Amino acid sequence: NDVVDFFKKNEVKTILDLGCGSGEHLFELSKLGFKVSGFDISKEAIKLAREKFKENNLQGEFIVGSMHDKLRFKDGQFDALICLRTLNHGREKQVQETINEIHRVVKNNGFIFVNSIKIYGKKNLVGKGKLNQISVEFIAPYTYKPLVGREIGITHYLFNKNSLLKMLNKFVPIRFWLDIGKRHWEKYYCLLAQKN
Repeated sequence: NDVVDFFKKNEVKTILDLGCGSGEHLFELSKLGFKVSGFDISKEAIKLAREKFKENNLQGEFIVGSMHDKLRFKDGQFDALICLRTLNHGREKQVQETINEIHRVVKNNGFIFVNSIKIYGKKNLVGKGKLNQISVEFIAPYTYKPLVGREIGITHYLFNKNSLLKMLNKFVPIRFWLDIGKRHWEKYYCLLAQKN
């Protein structure tokens, strides 16, 4: 895809996937020759990632932890960082702290690629409501917890274009676009940006 081509053109060697799950994206990136690290809160997902890498004789570093804590990486350790459909987990203050840590672990002139769901409708409510036909509870403006489904009880912060760019304002946008998926609710803000 375009982002991978961009990373190659710009001589990215090391990539951290923040919220890597079981490492699907890193698996592909590793096969393309990038040196990859994955970080996720799920022990089970990290275990699966390690097993898949081992079975395929690929090298990768995988760490279990919460992105709401200080990340266990050195300042400027990575040429690039990706964070896919994960950055919006947490309250606004936690999300901003995670962004500060992203800024810290990416090297100067390094790159980030993040995406986050775009949701239409009233977001400044408090109380029970619906988002994409899912029952949720708004616990603060732009902040909700699903009451059903895979992410039940997990706090989500709802970005709009302005808040995403504002919170990531220590990075210079290279490209910003909306990625539309197959299902009606699959709309994701995508940002490729540079730290400088």
